[in-house]
Amino acid sequence: MNLGVAGFFQTALYARERDVTNVAQLLQDSRWPWRPNLYEYETLPPKVRTRKDKALKRDESERLAAGLRAGDRSQVMLMSAPTAAVVRCMCTISTGREGPRTRGSYVYTACQLGGEWPAPTSVEAWVELQHEVFVACRMTSGVLFAWPEWSDTTADAFFTTRSNPDEQDARLRDENEAMGMHFGSRLGKEYVRAPRWGTYLSKAWLDRIGGVDAVRREVAPAAIRDLGGDESLVFVQLTTSVADALSPEADAKRIALRRLMKPILPTPFL
Repeated sequence: MNLGVAGFFQTALYARERDVTNVAQLLQDSRWPWRPNLYEYETLPPKVRTRKDKALKRDESERLAAGLRAGDRSQVMLMSAPTAAVVRCMCTISTGREGPRTRGSYVYTACQLGGEWPAPTSVEAWVELQHEVFVACRMTSGVLFAWPEWSDTTADAFFTTRSNPDEQDARLRDENEAMGMHFGSRLGKEYVRAPRWGTYLSKAWLDRIGGVDAVRREVAPAAIRDLGGDESLVFVQLTTSVADALSPEADAKRIALRRLMKPILPTPFL
C-alpha cells in the first residue's frame, strides 16, 4: 500500500522561527524510508516560476529551513527520486506567503511509495512522523490514506482526479472531483476534507460535530488520539492497521464518520 497525507493550516509558517526549524528537521528525519533529496520551490507572483535547487544532501535541514523562510517562495517541493522514472516519495509545503496555489489555506502533502521499506523504518514510524509534522505546522484538519495504486495516492493528496476517471477508485474520484473543482479555495477554512483511514481535526472542527464523544459513539474507531499542539489536534484512526485502510470494516467506519462530519464537508456526499 502507498501512503499519503494532506493537511491544511492557516498560520503562516515562514514567520514562526521555531516551527520552521522543527519542520525542516522533520522533513529530513530518518523515519522517511527514503529521505527527500531533490528540492524545488515556487516563486511568488507576478512571475511565478518553479526553480530547481541543488539536491539536498544528508542532514541539510538548515538549508531547507532557510528555503522555507525565504521571501520569494510560496511553496517548497521535495522528492526522493533515484531516477526520473522512479519516485519513492514526494511532498509539498506552503511557506505561508501567498502564492498561486494557496487555495485559501496553506497546504502540506506527502506521498510515500509502499512495498519493501529499508530497515529500520516502518509504516508505524512514518505515521508518527506525519503526526509530528502536522503539529509543527499547526494543522487544523487533514487526512491520512492508503491506496494500492501510486496514481490514486498522488491524486488523493491533491484531491484531483486521474486523466481517465474510470480507472480511479470511485471512493476518491467522486469526492475529490467535487472538492477540487468546486470547493478548493474554501477547504481548510470553511470546510474540511472528507475522512479517510486517518482523519485530523482540531478541537474547533470537532466541536461542530459533537466532539470526541460523538465520534466514539457514532463511528467506534480503533483509536482517537489527542496530538495536542496549539490547535488541539485530534487524530481519528478507523482500524488498528493502515494495511486495512480499504477493508469493509474501515469503509463502514469511514462512511459513518463522513455522515457525522456532514456539517463541515463541502457537499453532502450521502
